[in-house]
Amino acid sequence: MKNYLMTTCQALTLMTISCGSVRDPESSLLISNGTLVTASEPASKSTVMIQSALGKCTGVLIHPEFVLTAAHCKAGVGLSTVYPYNGSVRVTNAGVGVIGVALPSGVSAAKNDYLDDANVFADMAVLRLAKPLTLFQPVDIYTGEVASGFSALAVGAGRHNNDPAQAQTLQEKKVSVATNKAKKGFVFVQGEVTNPGDSGGPLYAPLSNPERLELIGIVHGREGHPVYWSVTRYTNVSTHAAWIQQAMKNLQGS
Repeated sequence: MKNYLMTTCQALTLMTISCGSVRDPESSLLISNGTLVTASEPASKSTVMIQSALGKCTGVLIHPEFVLTAAHCKAGVGLSTVYPYNGSVRVTNAGVGVIGVALPSGVSAAKNDYLDDANVFADMAVLRLAKPLTLFQPVDIYTGEVASGFSALAVGAGRHNNDPAQAQTLQEKKVSVATNKAKKGFVFVQGEVTNPGDSGGPLYAPLSNPERLELIGIVHGREGHPVYWSVTRYTNVSTHAAWIQQAMKNLQGS
């Protein structure tokens, strides 16, 4: 019988879904079954695309001069360009270069676990822009309660549903939080929400004011979950709010 039966974890492994561990980020994927962001929506004014020699990722404007994205996107000084959006369309003539990058202490793409020195998940990077995006709208970090069932908005600029024709369009999808492990540094959203190119993209908390959004998390990638079957992992930015503020100060002073 032992040669015939498989444990749940073994079965998941055969299906290429990780079991209880961080899977390699899927930086080439987009929002699955999303809708196009319109120019009137705040997500269009705060979400950006990051293009480098290594590919494309998504990011979020947290200050006119700074963008937050995923560390595994490997955005480099002088090697990456940040593009804002007008609705779902990338503004190609408004690209801005990157002149500074900060990663949490202990986080390295070479390590592949994205844990900081305190052993907290932190797949994120702060990018300093060559010039501020003054016509766009930075977001604040959400400090409210994020529990299971919390409704949020996932936004990305990847290859939606793996369709090359949809590449670089900005799409969004209403999602539901599965679990929030703030002390461990991450939030799980139910379902395989993202596609290639969505990495670093925002998970927004819609507020009562429809003109404003606040940031819950940054996309890491999709992985298996023993309860929800498949989830999308986001770095919980509120866990790292102090580091983000300090990183911006350090980059301004460099």
